[in-house]
Amino acid sequence: MSGSYVTDVCDLRDLLGPFPCPLHIARLLAEPTNVDLWAEMIPPDAFEFDGMTMITPVEVTAHEVISRLKNDPSGF
Repeated sequence: MSGSYVTDVCDLRDLLGPFPCPLHIARLLAEPTNVDLWAEMIPPDAFEFDGMTMITPVEVTAHEVISRLKNDPSGF
């Protein structure tokens, strides 16, 4: 399923201080699926969300997903 997200009425507060340094950011971007690394460098309890996010889901068929993957595997 895909869709669109509206976060205009959502505020994010940093509770622990400065974001990781550029070297840490580069490491995170090099390993985008390493959940443990992300949780270590950016602990989930370091942030507080206030407000709401609106999500508009769009259902797609398996055929469309396969077609999109063939055309642009990084586009998902």
